[in-house]
Amino acid sequence: MRVKLRKRELPSGRRSLYLDISDRGKRRRQFLHLLLTGNRLQDKETLKRAERFRVKREAELLDSHLGTITNPHPKSQNFFDFADEIMETKGHARKVSLKTAVDHFRDCLGEDATLEGIGYTDIEGFRDYLKALPGISANSGNMYLICIRAIFNEAIKKRRITANPALGIGIKTTTKLPTFLELAELKKLATARCSHIHVRNAFLFCCFCGLRYSDVSRLLWTDIQDGSMRIVVKKTRTPIVLPLSRQALSILAEQREVPRGVVTRNAEGSVFNMPALSSCNKILKKWAEAAKVKPISFHTSRHTLATLALSSGVDLYTVSKLLTHANIRTTQRYAQVVDATKAAAVDKLPTL
Repeated sequence: MRVKLRKRELPSGRRSLYLDISDRGKRRRQFLHLLLTGNRLQDKETLKRAERFRVKREAELLDSHLGTITNPHPKSQNFFDFADEIMETKGHARKVSLKTAVDHFRDCLGEDATLEGIGYTDIEGFRDYLKALPGISANSGNMYLICIRAIFNEAIKKRRITANPALGIGIKTTTKLPTFLELAELKKLATARCSHIHVRNAFLFCCFCGLRYSDVSRLLWTDIQDGSMRIVVKKTRTPIVLPLSRQALSILAEQREVPRGVVTRNAEGSVFNMPALSSCNKILKKWAEAAKVKPISFHTSRHTLATLALSSGVDLYTVSKLLTHANIRTTQRYAQVVDATKAAAVDKLPTL
C-alpha cells in the first residue's frame, strides 16, 4: 500500500496535484482539484493542504486493510462508467459526439475519475488540454466541453451529484459560415456519376426541400400528397406541411423509376433506400471529387437550399419555415452567407 503526492504539468503552465495510489496490486490516480500557479506563498499553502489529503487517504486505506471504516459514505461512481450508461440511451449521431468528448476527457484525467471527484479545476485543466491538442479547432474543443457538461447535467438529474463542475467553462469560438453549393456547382454535381443512386437523389431532393437526413431517410411515398410533404420532423417532433418545388417533384418522379434494392434500414414504403449517415457522407465525398466541387456532407443540402432561396429573393421568415427552424435567429446566419457572396461578386467586377 502506497499513497504519493504527485504533480502534473498542464498546457497552461500550471501544475495539477493528484494522489498516486498503489493498493492490492492496483494503481490509480485521485485528482485533488488543487493547482500550483507559481505564486510561492500560495503554492506553499496548497501543498500543505494536498499533504493533508494524502495523509487522510493513506489512513483510509490502512483502515480498510485492518477492517475498520474511516469513511462510511458510499464510493462515488466512476465518471466513465456513468458516461457509458448515458451514451447507451442516445441516438447514433449523438453517441458518436459524446464518445469523442469522453475519450479526450479520459486521456486528460485518467480512467479512475469519479463523478464526485471531478472539480472545477479539473475541467479547467481539460479546457487547457483541448486548446493545446493539435488538430482540434476552438469550435470542436468547445463542443467537447459542452458534451462533458451535458453528462454532468444527466448526473444531477439522476441525483448522483448536486452541482455541475463544468458550468461556465468554455473555449471562445469563431463564427463559421455554412458550406453550401452554388447553382453552377449543383449542376456539375447532378451530371457527375455517383456510386449510390438513392443517396444521389436524396441529396439533390434535399437541396430543393431542405429536409435533414433523419427526415429524408424516413420519408414515405404516402407522405407526398398534392405536391406537398406531410411529415413529423424527428428533431423537433413537430408535424409540418411543406410545399415541393417543381425541381423537387421532378427528382421524386425520377426516384420512382429507381430499383428498390435490398431494404436494410428503411421501411418498404420509404422513398429512398438510405445507408447510415456516415456511409452517405463517404459516398458524397467521392461524388464531389468526381464532380470537381468543394467537399460536401449530407447537411450541405440544407445549407444549399437556404442560400439559394435567399439569393433568389425569398424572405428570411419563409426560409426559416422551409427549414423548420424553431427560431429565426438560426436562419439569420444564412443571410450572412448571402451577404458574403454578394461582396465576393462585387470584388470581381472590373475596374476602369
